[in-house]
Amino acid sequence: MFSVAIDGLAGCGKSSLAQNLAKNLGFRYFNTGAMYRGITCEYIRIFGETKPNDEKISKLLKNLNVKILFEGENQKVVVNGIDQTPFLRREVVSNTTPLVSGYEVLRDKVREIQREFAKEYNCVMEGRDIGSVVLKNANVKIYLTATSRERAKRRFAQMANDPTRPTLQEILEDIEKRDSIDKTREHGKLLVSPDAIVVDNSNLTLEQTVAFCEKIIREKMKKKGL
Repeated sequence: MFSVAIDGLAGCGKSSLAQNLAKNLGFRYFNTGAMYRGITCEYIRIFGETKPNDEKISKLLKNLNVKILFEGENQKVVVNGIDQTPFLRREVVSNTTPLVSGYEVLRDKVREIQREFAKEYNCVMEGRDIGSVVLKNANVKIYLTATSRERAKRRFAQMANDPTRPTLQEILEDIEKRDSIDKTREHGKLLVSPDAIVVDNSNLTLEQTVAFCEKIIREKMKKKGL
């Protein structure tokens, strides 16, 4: 199987890049964030909105069964027989996921599923520690980056129709805070793999970023006779 690992800073467009690459290459797209959100949905179903602790996470993992299914190109997250896909973006899930996903024992479980997926499918997998931890032997590793100000401007533009949107400066401060957390967290730290190709898309459109990365991947596939 051929695997592409995409890591990088928040707000760089990793998900959009990964989805477009998977579509163009005919690969499966694996959204690791959706998986953590799906597991968090199950946590909330069992424990409500209570703060996680070692005991609760242990109980959650005891009989945890997570399946990544596809309807066409659309990824579905099924946890313990429940399709959690429609609920992944609920605010309570967004707020609770960082707390649940911070447990290394849970991350080990998720990494195991991710690695098995990469053995079964040609895939593009994106996240925070895919190239550095999950798929250390990925055929291509891309680390996506952009300046914090450019990422803030993009986010600000995306929220143009939201009357409650924060100011550009507030978004910038939030992004810089997120960067600091991602780079210093105890588990799942954001790292640049020594063999990763760093792509700065501060001055690139999504289409240009996709084209640049696809060229790199296809050249590597050609060398492998694919």
